[in-house]
Amino acid sequence: MARGRSRGSIEARGPGKWMVRLSLGFDPTAGKYRRLNKLVVGTRADAERERTRLLGKRDSGVGMPTTRLTLGQWLDEYAATWSGHLGPRTREQAEQTFNLYLPGLLRGVRLANLAPRLIQDHYNGLIDSGLSPTTVSILHRNLRSRLNKAVQLGHLAINPLTAVKPPKVTRREYRVLNLAESQLFLQLVAGTRFAPLWVLLLHTGLRPEEALGLKWEDLDVDGQTLRVRRALVRLRGGKWELRETKTARGRSIGLAAGALRAIQRHKAKQAAFKLALGEDYAAHGLVFTTEDGKPLDWRTLASRYFRPLITRLALQLDGKADRAPSKRGLTLAEYRDALQAFKGQQTAALTRSGLDRLRPYDLRHGAASLMLQAGEHPKIVSEQLGHASITLTLNTYSHLVPGMLERAAERMGAMLGDGEGEAIAGG
Repeated sequence: MARGRSRGSIEARGPGKWMVRLSLGFDPTAGKYRRLNKLVVGTRADAERERTRLLGKRDSGVGMPTTRLTLGQWLDEYAATWSGHLGPRTREQAEQTFNLYLPGLLRGVRLANLAPRLIQDHYNGLIDSGLSPTTVSILHRNLRSRLNKAVQLGHLAINPLTAVKPPKVTRREYRVLNLAESQLFLQLVAGTRFAPLWVLLLHTGLRPEEALGLKWEDLDVDGQTLRVRRALVRLRGGKWELRETKTARGRSIGLAAGALRAIQRHKAKQAAFKLALGEDYAAHGLVFTTEDGKPLDWRTLASRYFRPLITRLALQLDGKADRAPSKRGLTLAEYRDALQAFKGQQTAALTRSGLDRLRPYDLRHGAASLMLQAGEHPKIVSEQLGHASITLTLNTYSHLVPGMLERAAERMGAMLGDGEGEAIAGG
């Protein structure tokens, strides 16, 4: 008869917590007996069921992980050893997510004791505290991939996150510029400092980081094409680097005459700055830079330059003056009142037009929408945008083009007729 110890034990470890201990026998390789300790959160009956399950696995000869690594230790090991396939920005974002939303208490739990209930309760608490479902889903995705690796290496038998449900993320509705708004936007940006950048984004649908990673060597003036090879990635501490595009393959895109002229004018201005600064100019060969040749920061571009342009656009669409009131002829109190009223008009115009939701990245969505509306084949649009497949293009943008299905039906009807003609003789 087997001794009681061989069938495992259950010890109370506080309210609703039980430690299940199991002997796994002698390991001749390690030269010692192996034991499994697993914390169960719930009732004693839950602990009894878990002990029975573990005993069944042990007695059937199924390998059982005995690692003593905690979740925090495993995440550190993954970052140091197994994250080489990830881009630096991706690694930084995952680390930041863990630092912000994975508390030390949870990091201290051993992998073997990482029950689905613990993670699900943590997710629920984050949502209750006001954190967005998108952020919790990002945390879940990063954790899941790292625990999958732990399973591959034998640190875990199964990934506990397979039983955890992250919150449902509502798809963001894009606000894109329609044709009339796009034309007005291009009029507004004309002559502004970064006009060539906004023109290029709206004409081509480039990702912002791709546009900022362009070099002059990528421009073929005679062929009126641009080769997209890399993206500018911002890292911590003001560092940056150029990396392959998102799909790890370059692509060529055609340039309309207006976009090409804007870039050529920009090149002439940049050459003047380069000549004036001499050796003080940072010669990285980038198309879009600061005045001294350094890479641009997209966040600065968005807040300092793009947002004011969109605000002016909203005011014009609302039939309001798009310039702040002048101090001339006004007392200080009158000017303050006028300025306050103007700010109120800005807010109202942005809200009414929906442009308060427009991000610089949405110029890419607008370009895709306009190309599809113009009747461009989705495959061409997909290649221009650098999507991995045409399916992604259709799933992302077809809802932005009202009437696409109706127009397709009308074209088929025009080709095939109404189907009510006379039967073919001899048919």
